[in-house]
Amino acid sequence: MAVFSMTATRVEIAGTNFSDHGVSADLSIDANTLDTTNFASSGWTEMIAGIKSATINLTFNDDYAASNIDATIWANLGAAVAVKLRVVNTGITATNPEFQFTALVNQHRFGGAVGALAQKQVSWPVSGAITRAVA
Repeated sequence: MAVFSMTATRVEIAGTNFSDHGVSADLSIDANTLDTTNFASSGWTEMIAGIKSATINLTFNDDYAASNIDATIWANLGAAVAVKLRVVNTGITATNPEFQFTALVNQHRFGGAVGALAQKQVSWPVSGAITRAVA
């Protein structure tokens, strides 16, 4: 896979594929930096990586039907749920890896503007390691 447009991303939460409601998915992964600068650093900062952390930011076209996006998030508020992301909603391959992790559902959002599309935006911290599956 070369350059591509994100038009068919797979977003799965708690075992349910919500790709038909997904608008945006952003998994931000960081490693904490630890300063190891010392007198022998020749005037330059030296760093090593520390603890890793991640946050998943999701936007959905909202849906209040039973077992849909709002009901799933509400039912899991305060719980850790399995999340899976793929660039394309097809099989897992080396060019279409699946990121698998557990996210803490620590927020639920409701609201919107008059006449606007009802959407739900959430930002959840990842709890534990992230797996990048390629097959």
